[in-house]
Amino acid sequence: MTAKKRAKGKRDDNNSYNFSHQMGHILYMAQLTGNLDKKNLVESMPKPERDRYKQAFEILVKKEVLLKAQKRNKKPIFSINPERAEEIKPLISGFVRGTRREQHRRQIPSNPFFHRGPIKDIGHFMGRYDVISHIFDRLRHTEDCSIIGPRAIGKTSLLHFISHNEVVKKYHLDPKKYIFVYYDLQRFGENTQTKDFYYEMFSKTVSQINFNGPLKEEEIKKITKETDNVNKKIGRSLFEISDLETLIGLLSERDYKVVYLFDEFESIANNPNFDFSFYGQLRALSGNPTFQVAFVTASKKSIYTLTFDEEIKTSPFFRYFEDFKLGPMDSEEIGEFFDLAIENGAVFSNKIRTLIEEWSGGHPFLAQLCCDYFFDLVVTGEKIKPSEEEKHLEIFLSRHKKHFAYFWSQVNKKQQTCLWWLASGKRPGSDYEGILEELEQSYLVEKKDGNYRIFSQAFEKFIRDIPFFG
Repeated sequence: MTAKKRAKGKRDDNNSYNFSHQMGHILYMAQLTGNLDKKNLVESMPKPERDRYKQAFEILVKKEVLLKAQKRNKKPIFSINPERAEEIKPLISGFVRGTRREQHRRQIPSNPFFHRGPIKDIGHFMGRYDVISHIFDRLRHTEDCSIIGPRAIGKTSLLHFISHNEVVKKYHLDPKKYIFVYYDLQRFGENTQTKDFYYEMFSKTVSQINFNGPLKEEEIKKITKETDNVNKKIGRSLFEISDLETLIGLLSERDYKVVYLFDEFESIANNPNFDFSFYGQLRALSGNPTFQVAFVTASKKSIYTLTFDEEIKTSPFFRYFEDFKLGPMDSEEIGEFFDLAIENGAVFSNKIRTLIEEWSGGHPFLAQLCCDYFFDLVVTGEKIKPSEEEKHLEIFLSRHKKHFAYFWSQVNKKQQTCLWWLASGKRPGSDYEGILEELEQSYLVEKKDGNYRIFSQAFEKFIRDIPFFG
């Protein structure tokens, strides 16, 4: 079973209670009749309940509680898996009793759209499969990768996702031979020395080996003995870069591959202490033919453009990275958010799905916020009337104004002026073509049918409502 299916199955287990009434009813009917025709059963239910019965039926089939039997008039029929007969008794008896507890659970499903930071649960990670596949193609040969994209587009979540053992296994790499070391560089200020950087790199590698890595205890002892007992960690004052090189060399000799995940790489780009020699040393680690090391960086812009030092730009360090740009998600990827809502007891109408896509513009973080907003409305039974769409957008913006304010703060005055013109329904002059291209590169505007427009209807309204421009 793949990691995605396993994670999906886990969500089914966690959230099946949201459909307990429907599941109990379906199983009760299966017990009475001996077999079920799915279409007939679903269509026999009241219209408001049909979607829930359909989803409950699909979960029971996926979990192999219901098995497909012979066809009747070319229609598949289903019966209860005899091996699961005992464990489903509580669902059937619960349906018969109709307890208050079950009714309460059905009335208040659990909202899965709670993420406001990086996603660490692989079951909640959405999309990016083409990018992930290409990254693993390069990691298979210990080649370097650079993940590029604006704030909250999912860079950190992607780093966590690709380092998960189940995901590594899914992409046909041996998780017992890959050591992923996550390294958040935000803490490195202007006074940080390169030795501090390498010591942290060394320390995190040792920690990963000792606590979360694939190495067995006897293997750790062999390595640590040869590196002057590094499992106790060398003091920072005594540390030398050669200690890190020795550790990586010993791991490589035993066919372990070390992947360093450098998050927020721009944090060190303009530090004057991180000069040409620093990048040369870093390149020597991944370029050494006897070392099995790869770097994966995450930054808002291409790492080559992060520094203004022309000498640094000539470093061979930058030449071997392949860039992977993260932009808005497409409709298929956003559809995974809708699937997650269904699994947790809320079926979004086509109108709500359209609003989520238009308000978020495909930005995964904004899609998370939109789904959170509409999930709570749907489970309480509130209908979204066309005449009230503007009201709901205003409520949504009032709750999440700070996030749109951040997008606004990341552009300069000329870019802000250009965005305001677009938000006001006006076309900027030809002298703004270069600025529009810059905004397109930042995914704040998109070009369709030769015309530019702001990527998100919610962000567009936010701009229109800014007093300074309005």
